[in-house]
Amino acid sequence: MKEVSCENLGVVDCEFVAQGEDKKEVVTEMVSHLEEEHGLDLPDPDVILETYPDEETLIAKLAEIFAGGPDKETELIVNRLRNKLDIGTEDNDLSREQL
Repeated sequence: MKEVSCENLGVVDCEFVAQGEDKKEVVTEMVSHLEEEHGLDLPDPDVILETYPDEETLIAKLAEIFAGGPDKETELIVNRLRNKLDIGTEDNDLSREQL
């Protein structure tokens, strides 16, 4: 079972924990919660779950979705969510394979 809490993402005063059998379930539940309960505008869960060639490509994708770029809070939440669930870039995935 995988899980992520609002606290893990830096959202204060919220005890919500998204749980699921896989990363997609957790991300989908967390995105829904963050949008409905905290009023955040987040990308589709599939965008968050995507493996990108590098961090710049992820940022470019977010900029495309949010017409020029997401606000800093959204970018931070997406990065923390990806880090907590170990969703990386191809560069990071290659580095892990070399270990």
